[in-house]
Amino acid sequence: SVLAQDVPGSGVRCEGRVVSAIAINPRDPSFLSFPRGLRTLARGVGLHHTTSTVDAIGSFVLLRVGEPCTERQRAETERILRLQPFLADATVRAVADTEGGVRIEVETIDEIPTVFGLRLRDNLPSALRFGNGNVAGQGLYLAGNVERGFAYRTGVGVDATAYQVLGRPYTLSFVAARPPLGSTLSLALGHPFFTDLQRTAWHMAFRDVNRYRSFVRPEGDDLSLGVERKFWDLGVVRRFGLGGESAFAGVLLSGGAVTPASRAVVVSDSGL
Repeated sequence: SVLAQDVPGSGVRCEGRVVSAIAINPRDPSFLSFPRGLRTLARGVGLHHTTSTVDAIGSFVLLRVGEPCTERQRAETERILRLQPFLADATVRAVADTEGGVRIEVETIDEIPTVFGLRLRDNLPSALRFGNGNVAGQGLYLAGNVERGFAYRTGVGVDATAYQVLGRPYTLSFVAARPPLGSTLSLALGHPFFTDLQRTAWHMAFRDVNRYRSFVRPEGDDLSLGVERKFWDLGVVRRFGLGGESAFAGVLLSGGAVTPASRAVVVSDSGL
């Protein structure tokens, strides 16, 4: 008799079968969790959405056409996709084909991409943040912010994170911020450990941070000292299988420089 799981077009356990094709079907965000009366408003604020591209989703697929499929690869691919901030859900299933192999069907649902934040002070807007969590469907988070400085300068900043780069599951992040006091500039690129099926992970980063550090005095106002800190790091780690266990070995290089200001100040509501 022919088992149901062996009928072409039905879902099967893919263990050992050769992957004949991979089909990726990204879908727009679902608004079913919103109250019916708010769905039109939610779509209007969402929103200028571009469905995730096949390439962006494919960066996280562990299976390859022409190679044997394993249930662990299928399950881990599904789990990794669900981990991505720009995706709300993902399903990965193996479907029998007519040649005795399997076709991998990947279906994803995008997360609602709008990034919005508003902070009030004395019932008036004091800071605004707005952006998109999936720019052009590329798995790119991009947000900008502006903040009233009151006695200080107006603060501005931009924050960007690409969750896939060059068709690989690499994470590239960039932050440039000039708040009313201090500043931050950072750039990082890395390949995190997503799964035990992965052998290596690596990371490199540079940060330039300027902050005011406060010191409490027995009497009088707290003193603050401007401190600029520049630091970098470069690291790589590899996983080794030892029977049923895993061991990790790697190296991390880091360096930095701290430069304090020549004198302390008092950070008050009316300025320095």
